[in-house]
Amino acid sequence: MHPADKAQILAAPARLDPIHLAAQTGGDLLLQRDLLHLFVGQSAKLMAAMRIASPRGAADLAHKLSGSARAIGAFELAEAAGKLEGTLAGEEAQTALESVVVALGRTLGAIEAYLSELSSQPAP
Repeated sequence: MHPADKAQILAAPARLDPIHLAAQTGGDLLLQRDLLHLFVGQSAKLMAAMRIASPRGAADLAHKLSGSARAIGAFELAEAAGKLEGTLAGEEAQTALESVVVALGRTLGAIEAYLSELSSQPAP
């Protein structure tokens, strides 16, 4: 990935806010890496479960995803998951789920770029 592309992804605080993440981790880069890797794994499991859950179950899973996303500074995803949580049935639920899928894809791209950036920095 070109450095300008990384900078553009990282500059989009709605996708991943590295300043928020740093504040949440006390600036500990190793902790940031660990949290982001955990988030990537957890989000995949939550999305898989959401696709087969009842509307109420999907809302509960969306709540978990929203909280996890907010904790790492993935505010676009947190907002999309929050909207899904509030929508339990019908076309609105499908549209909300599609928004979560799109936001998750963007967030995972931003996480990948940020982890790549962290990997290029010398260890403390």
